[in-house]
Amino acid sequence: MSVLRSSERMSFRDLASRLELSPFELARAMGKSEGLPSILRFGEADVDRIRVRVGLTEWWPNGLIPVEDHVKGRALVRSLAQKLSAFQREGGASTRADNLFRGLEGEEQLLVRRAVNLFHQNGLIDRLSRTDGLYVSVDTLQVSSLEQIAAGTAFPENIQKLWA
Repeated sequence: MSVLRSSERMSFRDLASRLELSPFELARAMGKSEGLPSILRFGEADVDRIRVRVGLTEWWPNGLIPVEDHVKGRALVRSLAQKLSAFQREGGASTRADNLFRGLEGEEQLLVRRAVNLFHQNGLIDRLSRTDGLYVSVDTLQVSSLEQIAAGTAFPENIQKLWA
């Protein structure tokens, strides 16, 4: 999207697109955090304010994958495990589930979505349904398992199938 002039306002749909949310998800999140304004027109200054208010964070800034591995899918899964264990160790209680793949596109995003589901199936993370969407938290007893995945020393069998 081109940069808006200071006098231009964006629609609710445009704002949702900028935040990588559906309009329904944005309405639900804003409704919980601050309510919807009577006039649904927004400026550039509103984008970052709303991003913070509804809890959107980009876990993959510029699509950077921090763990190097010659198999890209395995690098993504290892990086996700590293990010989740660091999040828990730094005191993160829970985060929006869509934050876990925010910043990725296409096949990378799809692979991380699948990995998140498998991490849940393996008991590494918990899902929490809230009024403003789906959240995940790291099971504190599973941090060492996530660290082993991040190090590349141990992978549950069903997770290995992601890059096989």
